[in-house]
Amino acid sequence: MKKILIFNFSVFTLLILFGITSCKKDEIDVEKPVIQIVAPKDHAVLKIGDEHGVRLDMLLTDNEALSSYKINIHGNFEGHNHAPKQRFKAPAENDSVQFEFTKVWTDISGQKSATIHHHDILIPKEQNGKPIKAGPYHFMVYCLDKAGNESYTAVDVILSNTDSEEHNHTH
Repeated sequence: MKKILIFNFSVFTLLILFGITSCKKDEIDVEKPVIQIVAPKDHAVLKIGDEHGVRLDMLLTDNEALSSYKINIHGNFEGHNHAPKQRFKAPAENDSVQFEFTKVWTDISGQKSATIHHHDILIPKEQNGKPIKAGPYHFMVYCLDKAGNESYTAVDVILSNTDSEEHNHTH
């Protein structure tokens, strides 16, 4: 009988200790990733039809682990900004069409920091048989971490048809 009481007491004690330790809250990652865009710079001129592509240089960091990043380029002809929950899709004017680009990359998954350098974004001269509209655009970068936290930043860029040296792809 004494052994049964000792056994029951030991089991009871272990259950209480297990219950106390399992009550500790797991720390939830609520810290958003950090985006540092090096290129394109704010107000950079990007050449429409440049076969070298847009130069993208940036550093992405997170306190735990990155998951993916997304690039979105869209027109800013009416001067909108990116306050939370704002949506915009301006109509194309004349015979030209506004350039739109969205792509997600997942090659950074699991890393705490990633240095990005590529020229994967091409701005064609035309889309659906119509020329791409030159003018002001937003170059948006979104970054998602493994916990689902997202941050974003935007730079204003100008799409141009000009072949001058100041408008080359190295901006």
